[in-house]
Amino acid sequence: MSILLHQLPAQRLYSKYFTLSYMNLTHDTLIYMRMHTEIVNTIDLPQTIAILKDYIPGIFSSKCFNKKNLSFKKEAKKTEIGHLLEHIVLEYLCSAKMRVCSENVVFSGFTSWDWTKDQFGTFHITIDATIQDRALFSESLEKGILLLNLIMSSGEKSTVNKNYKFMQTESRNTLFA
Repeated sequence: MSILLHQLPAQRLYSKYFTLSYMNLTHDTLIYMRMHTEIVNTIDLPQTIAILKDYIPGIFSSKCFNKKNLSFKKEAKKTEIGHLLEHIVLEYLCSAKMRVCSENVVFSGFTSWDWTKDQFGTFHITIDATIQDRALFSESLEKGILLLNLIMSSGEKSTVNKNYKFMQTESRNTLFA
C-alpha cells in the first residue's frame, strides 16, 4: 500500500530516537517510522538479544520470514530497527489478545524500507491488527516503544555500520492459548 502515512491524519508518537505515525485501518494498521539517529540496525546495538531475553523472551519463538530463513533470535542480531519494532509489537499484541481470547492468536507483519526513495532511516510497517484490535494495538505499541527506547539507549556509544541495502522482511507471530 503506497499511502504516505506521514502526510495523513494519524496518531503520532515521539521518542528521542524515532518518530512514529500510525493509522488503524479496517484490516491492517500502518506504521510510518522515521529514525532520528544513524543507528538503524541492531548490529550497532549488541545488547539487543540480552534485553529482549530479559523483557520479552517469548519473542524468540515467533516465526520470522526472511531471505536467509534465520530464526528470529539470529535475525535480531543484525536486523533493521523497524523490523525489530514490528516483532516487538507483534509479540506484545499476541500476548494482549491471548488475555481476552481463548482461541489461537496469530498476527502478521511486514516491514519495508527503500532508502533510495525515502530518507535514510525510514520504515513502513504493516501489522494485520484490525480496527477491532485498536485498543490492544495501542497498548502493544506503547510497550514496544518503551522497550525499543531501552534497546536504543543501550547503543548510544556504539559505532555505526553504514553498509545497508534495500530489503523487505516479513514476519508472522503465532502464539497458542
